[in-house]
Amino acid sequence: MGSVFTLGSVYAAGRTVTVRCKYRSGASADIEVGARVEQCSARRESSGNVAVTCQ
Repeated sequence: MGSVFTLGSVYAAGRTVTVRCKYRSGASADIEVGARVEQCSARRESSGNVAVTCQ
């Protein structure tokens, strides 16, 4: 089970969606989702990594 984020209100406010990835090393990267999406979900995989899917 993971988390689901609905994004309609983000676009309604004139903003864009950005996913921030944080790595064990301390580095981070911001990834702007270019196409409009309705929701993103995040789940922890058995490896310990987090998978994010937007649709």
